[in-house]
Amino acid sequence: MVTDGLTSPSSKETYRLAFNHFIKTTIKNDDLRTLINTKQHVVESKVIDHITYLKDVKHLSYLSIQVHLSAILRFFSMNDYHLNIKKIRRFLPEDESEYYTKDRPYSVKEIGQILSKCDARSRSMVLIMSSTSISSSGFLHLLFKRIITRLSS
Repeated sequence: MVTDGLTSPSSKETYRLAFNHFIKTTIKNDDLRTLINTKQHVVESKVIDHITYLKDVKHLSYLSIQVHLSAILRFFSMNDYHLNIKKIRRFLPEDESEYYTKDRPYSVKEIGQILSKCDARSRSMVLIMSSTSISSSGFLHLLFKRIITRLSS
C-alpha cells in the first residue's frame, strides 16, 4: 500500500525502497498487520527513531529524509492509521540546501514593481506567468505551439 495511487514508476520504486528500509532497520518485523495494530505513540516513536537513524548514522540530507518519511507516512495514511505528523516533522534535520533559498516566487509587491514598468503585452505575459507559476521556457513553448497551430491552419 506504499505505492497505491502513485503513477510514476520511479516514484513507486523510490517509495518501496524507502519503506522497506524502514521495515528492515527500525521495525525488524515483516508483519505489517502487527505494525498497523501497534499503538500510535509506539509507531510514532519508531518513525522518529528512523528519522534520527537516517540523520545521525546514514548522514542523509533533509530532502532524502523527507522522501523516506513521505513513503512511511503514505503507508500509514493508506491504511487509515493516523499519526501526529506535526510532532514527527519536528525531528527532521534543518534544510541546509540552497535549493529553496535561491528559487522562490515573487512577492505581490515585486510583481507590482515589474508590472509598473511593462507595456500591455509584457504586462499580460507577466500576469499569466505569475498566476500559473509557469516558467519562462514553458511560456515560450506555449507561444511556439500557438504559432505552429496558426501556421498549419
